Amino acid sequence: VAAGTRMTLGIPRPLAGLATYTVKAASDAEELQSAFDFTCGEMAGRMNDWAIATGDAMGRSTQEMQEGALALGQLFNAAAPTRAAAAELSQSFTELAQDASSFFNTPFNEALDRIRSGLTGEAEPLRRFGVFLSEAKVEAKALELGLIEVGEELNEEGKIMARAAVIAEELAAAKGDVERTSGSLANRVRSLKSDLQELAVEMGERLMPVAERIVDWLQRAVRWFDRLPEGMKDALVKFALFAAIM
Repeated sequence: VAAGTRMTLGIPRPLAGLATYTVKAASDAEELQSAFDFTCGEMAGRMNDWAIATGDAMGRSTQEMQEGALALGQLFNAAAPTRAAAAELSQSFTELAQDASSFFNTPFNEALDRIRSGLTGEAEPLRRFGVFLSEAKVEAKALELGLIEVGEELNEEGKIMARAAVIAEELAAAKGDVERTSGSLANRVRSLKSDLQELAVEMGERLMPVAERIVDWLQRAVRWFDRLPEGMKDALVKFALFAAIM
């Protein structure tokens, strides 16, 4: 009997934990999608298609590709001459971050953070990947790209574009590494994690209506309790405490 009781009590707990995890995954994906669409603006449709197709091709989740493009898009929107150019740069550097993650055997978020730091002018993080962003190198690249003339000062937007060109050149060896090593255990594990992430989001989307009804009921219950007289609140709290002890 005791074993049966433990099993009866034990089964709902992991199920509840799984439901909570998947609903949170779906909720996070919904928030990410909103921020992604807002940042991409009129390019949102094209960027969403890219995130799905390229994520599938690289064995990475749509959400992971969106996170990368969102983090980089905020920089490139300010620096690139057009939204279309910013979108293309966000795509290419998100893919480069995935390749660098595979090439240097480091988590994607770390590779992405190092690249983003480099774009903003922090030279130290990218040295781990063999990229050295000196001011002289960035200025020389800006002159080569025609962003400035000799003697002119490079503005912040120009610096981002010049750094992007330097980073892309110096990480050329890493480009395409996900495809080259797709059969390796490390990349298969990364692909599995991405598949599980997308599965969690899909399951959570199916549970979201139930979760929304529960949250709605709890909000109404809290408002109802808040409107009660103080004496009744005290009585209910004491009753709940007594029931928990029993």
